[in-house]
Amino acid sequence: MIRIDRGDEPAELRVIRDEHLQNAIAKFDQFGPGSMQLSNALVGYDVVKKALHGRQHRKCAYCERAPGFDGQPVEHFRPKKLALRRVKGRLVKDHERYWWLTWTWSNLLFACTTCNGPKRKGSHFPLESGTVPLPAPSRPASRSLPAVHFQVAVERPLLLDPSDCNVDPLEHLRWLPIDRTLPRSLWKWELRGLTTRGAWTKKVLGLGNLADEIDHRYRDTVWPRFHHEVERVTGRKTRDQVISTWDKLVRDVVHRSHPFTAATWSMLDVLRESTVGLRRLQIPAPPRP
Repeated sequence: MIRIDRGDEPAELRVIRDEHLQNAIAKFDQFGPGSMQLSNALVGYDVVKKALHGRQHRKCAYCERAPGFDGQPVEHFRPKKLALRRVKGRLVKDHERYWWLTWTWSNLLFACTTCNGPKRKGSHFPLESGTVPLPAPSRPASRSLPAVHFQVAVERPLLLDPSDCNVDPLEHLRWLPIDRTLPRSLWKWELRGLTTRGAWTKKVLGLGNLADEIDHRYRDTVWPRFHHEVERVTGRKTRDQVISTWDKLVRDVVHRSHPFTAATWSMLDVLRESTVGLRRLQIPAPPRP
């Protein structure tokens, strides 16, 4: 998972929100939260699917696969129909949240059907213990919902939001070698949650299941290129020449448009730290994607 810059809200989303939010408020007032009528009114947000797809480099916001466009959903970070949380070990359905954020640009992501499916993130939205949930509207709701219902900073989600500019997912999740005693060409990789939020994100999204694909990326691309282009020339070239070669490799393989950018960055950073010649030359860490 890498940080995503969604950019400015598309104008068409504002038009759709003006149309559909008022209808949703009316259904909420008449039938209440969790009703089928309100659920059926939460439509139109996929007008921004093409914009999200392009701005996310055609990748899923969570797993970083490139699943194609057709059949893939627009994901709501804060789920639109209900929120599933564990309270004292019991799975609880919060029907009051977060229907009014259905058309909020900062709540929308392009995701794959796997990550957004009911066995992965789906409607799961766990919060840190003691967190006060975002206030939900009460009936009858104002035609113009107060700002308090949109001030999401009051919550402390246990899931990482890849579009949160204040959070670097690499501080919470890292792909690391399982057994460093093996020859580096044989390394296999595992995803580790470095923080509580990282661990929850890994668990809920099932990101550890990407291991086979990550190993393939390492074995077929990252290790061969690092070994032949950087490691083998270290000691035979000047520091400036090694840095130039290193920088070119980083630019080539740690690209935001490639699948598994975060894993690739982690691999190169670990290889850099584990190579005596690169440590001696004080080769800088690759820029974070």
